[in-house]
Amino acid sequence: GAGSDVEMHNSAASLAQRTYDAAGLPAVASAATVLLALRNASGHVVPGATAVMPMPAAWRAGHPATYTASDLHDWPVLVGDAAQAVAATLRFGSAGVVGGDCGGMWEASGVYGGMICVDHPGSPAWGGWSSALQADTCSLAGEASAVCTEDQVFTISARNF
Repeated sequence: GAGSDVEMHNSAASLAQRTYDAAGLPAVASAATVLLALRNASGHVVPGATAVMPMPAAWRAGHPATYTASDLHDWPVLVGDAAQAVAATLRFGSAGVVGGDCGGMWEASGVYGGMICVDHPGSPAWGGWSSALQADTCSLAGEASAVCTEDQVFTISARNF
């Protein structure tokens, strides 16, 4: 049957708040999977800019942006239009990031920017949101970081299908 989902995005009213909207809590609690995606100004997914994975238990307990330097290794992720899932590192939280992107290292002395991403080429990535010194970035892992715009929005959709 048809499933349902709740979407959070990188606007001041959503992901940047680093908390789940109360109306979305039931969907988060029952979610089987999560979709990370880049969307355009019309709300459509940018072709190929997706990552689908099982909902991490930690994300049910708290918004992924509330954690500090967290990695889930060998997490099964279906990236873009791939037919098979890959085992990749899901990274989320805020801390120093040395290396500037999803493949960078968490470090106390790095740029304090925060990130939510899968360390696999082509996976949507959101970074920079926990720093007053840099703008939020909405890009694909392995590509140059791009500042989030109305036409390039990072989203997390908690889905019960």
